Amino acid sequence: MMPVYNMRILFYIGANNGDLINFTGILNFLKVFYPTYQFDFLIPRAQAYILNYHPGVNKILFLEDFPSLPNHVLMEYFDSSIKKAFLSSYDRVLGIWGCLTKSPDTNDFVDMMLNLMWEYEFKLPVKRQDVNGVFYYTTNDYVHVDNFYNSLPKGKRILIVEDAAKSWIPPQLESLQRIINELQKYNYVVCATHLIGDASLQGLNLKQIKLFFERYAYAFLGVSSGISCAIWTEPTLFLDKKVIISGINKGWNVSHSMKNPQNYHFFFDQYSLNDVLRILEN
Repeated sequence: MMPVYNMRILFYIGANNGDLINFTGILNFLKVFYPTYQFDFLIPRAQAYILNYHPGVNKILFLEDFPSLPNHVLMEYFDSSIKKAFLSSYDRVLGIWGCLTKSPDTNDFVDMMLNLMWEYEFKLPVKRQDVNGVFYYTTNDYVHVDNFYNSLPKGKRILIVEDAAKSWIPPQLESLQRIINELQKYNYVVCATHLIGDASLQGLNLKQIKLFFERYAYAFLGVSSGISCAIWTEPTLFLDKKVIISGINKGWNVSHSMKNPQNYHFFFDQYSLNDVLRILEN
């Protein structure tokens, strides 16, 4: 017998990968507390891998399939055009940018999204620490990651370096290539997304980079964009990992939500080579 849905919800977002990753943990609890609701998503096609196989997702729609809609724009016009196009097909059409609301304590984007759900009257009596993002891996993800690992030199510790999101240039970026160049003189294999290292991560999506980190890497150097959001998705305890991140927004420091934060190091300004070596070698 087909389930009867008592509410059809369309969530939409046209922002970057990290914003959608941040929502995946909240989505788990929406499905728990509202099991008969149907949650559909309208997102850029390139972000489909983030939601694929997520048990809370009913259907994924792609912005590119609707030419009359803007496919990657924030706020007023985007919001109004989405609602106008889909409200006749859904009970509610809701944006899921954390910046639509405020967190009174931390400016944490996941906390903002959780607050936004309460504003939308989705009451989720859960702790912030329990709603970190989550990935659901496929056999193809494991095969892809293992093949990448097998292509790397062996006998050295693996470092993952995130250099930037497409939408902004972080202050750390100028010094990061110099840090990579120095780290290559030590016993490390440096895997980077756009900067020059020992291997390029451009053949892996963020979910696969996270899986590669969990299975094979020793440390992660980030600059608070999409991969930083991916790295602290569940499941992880960072028990034998080192995570070093710089950022200019206090909400990007998610150590308070880590179940084991002692190996998570956040710099509000920038980290130096000496900072990195001190953390990696201790």
